[in-house]
Amino acid sequence: MDGDGADGANAGTDGANGADGTGTMTAVDPWTRTYTTPAAERAGTVENLNGLRAKLVAELESVRGRLKDGTRSAADKKADSTRASELAQGLERLDRTIKQITDADDVNWAQVRESNIKAAGEFRDWMNKYGMPS
Repeated sequence: MDGDGADGANAGTDGANGADGTGTMTAVDPWTRTYTTPAAERAGTVENLNGLRAKLVAELESVRGRLKDGTRSAADKKADSTRASELAQGLERLDRTIKQITDADDVNWAQVRESNIKAAGEFRDWMNKYGMPS
């Protein structure tokens, strides 16, 4: 029990080391945290996906900005054009996933959860493939 919040019993939950209630906060992976209700899980998932969306939008704006630069080579412009297209498609896919989760209720959440949580994982893998932190 070294005070880093990783003693096992409380690891990644409350930042305490379990022995004396002190310690530093341990980062919790937002993709693996546990929720107490389906509504809280939906809200947390949408929050996580909106974080990914913000990163995707920022990357797309950056690429579009480079496309407007008249001094870049044709090859660079073509690469950026392809990248912008991929990012726009990814953004559309992510928006559909967010909408499905937002529209879900407690009754159909289990079904929606399976397909969209898998889609979110695939999307994160796609982002990592392109060097975008997720």
